[in-house]
Amino acid sequence: MIATPHSRRFGRLIAAVTLAASFAVAAMPAALADATAKPAVLLAKFTFDAPDVIGAWHEEPKAGSEPSELVIDTTNPHSGASSLKYCLKADVDSQRDIYTGVTLAPGDKSTGRKVRFRFFARTDETGKGDASLRVLERGPAGVIGWLDNKLDIVKVDKGAAWTEYTGEGKLSDATTMLTLEVAIAKGTVGRTVWVDDLSVEQIPGGDK
Repeated sequence: MIATPHSRRFGRLIAAVTLAASFAVAAMPAALADATAKPAVLLAKFTFDAPDVIGAWHEEPKAGSEPSELVIDTTNPHSGASSLKYCLKADVDSQRDIYTGVTLAPGDKSTGRKVRFRFFARTDETGKGDASLRVLERGPAGVIGWLDNKLDIVKVDKGAAWTEYTGEGKLSDATTMLTLEVAIAKGTVGRTVWVDDLSVEQIPGGDK
């Protein structure tokens, strides 16, 4: 049989279609895996719009510590009616923090679990408000250590405008609970941080 220009073009078309089909078949397992992946689980969300929310947050007790202010503030929240305000009322020579507990979702405890944090924060206009989000892992035997072996999961920039922050870390296998800390570095009276719309999500399985 003599190959004509038409038959050669037709042969190339068939080859191209076959190649594309093979790529599609190869990609199907990954696509199916993505489709069946477990979604992130919302563990906690703090909007600070209800007055009783303040009861979930506490200041780390320190013997002889200087006074501070931890209140629900209705002045200039990021959204809703209010935000959380933490303010030092005296000069301090060491870091101060407030904290709350978050329980992980039951079930998958495989290596690779992660948690993700999202929140908005701002500091006093004079730029004295160095602050950060710190996360302790806890298990049945007590404190495991800082999440991802990092003291600060997220550092808050100085500034009076609301800014969105995100961070995440890989969980230890034994972790069942987290302690979230909003920390203020040592400094002078008036150092203040506001936090709003803070959410914590657990990402089951894998390293994604």
